[in-house]
Amino acid sequence: MKLVLIMIMCSATANQCMPPKETAILNSHYDCMIRGYNESIRLTQELGIEEVNEHKMYFSFMCKSTTVTES
Repeated sequence: MKLVLIMIMCSATANQCMPPKETAILNSHYDCMIRGYNESIRLTQELGIEEVNEHKMYFSFMCKSTTVTES
């Protein structure tokens, strides 16, 4: 079984979130969790301190089972 990592970026000041984005296919729940936390950190740093503080940005993520057909 494979898992798809789905990232969601939100703003607490606007009280809204961007549409979910599938970012990776992973082999285990553990791998997906580690990747989700690392992606959250990377994206937070990419946005920068001013943007994150001004809009009170935060990320959430989920790991969902998926079927992958290999070609």
